[in-house]
Amino acid sequence: MLSERLKSALEYLNEHEETVCILSGGQGADEAISEAQCMYDYLIDNGISKERLIMEDKSTSTIENLEYSYAIIEERGLEHRIAIVTNEFHECRASLVAEKLGLECYSVSAHTHWWFYPTYLVREWFGVIYEYCR
Repeated sequence: MLSERLKSALEYLNEHEETVCILSGGQGADEAISEAQCMYDYLIDNGISKERLIMEDKSTSTIENLEYSYAIIEERGLEHRIAIVTNEFHECRASLVAEKLGLECYSVSAHTHWWFYPTYLVREWFGVIYEYCR
């Protein structure tokens, strides 16, 4: 799924050359590098300037992704209007979290293979309920 998000991010960044991108994702116990570093390497290898990329490599959840990214946005005085690159099934919950932080957000959809939907839709259903109750 990360490769699909990266393809969508690359396309978006190529179409919006003024856009700065926060790459958000930490490192799991079984991973050699953080998700942010993986995304950074891919985008650099595909021609995106490192000056346009900001790494946030501590987060371990959607909430942390957006909270830590929000802190970077505030610290650097970046716009509060953001585009979130994520898989289709995750757009609703990611948007809910962003809006709670005061961010105006749009989704950039990444393709999801059909066989992932049963598992992730159930997970997202619970995640959306959690967001409404949080």
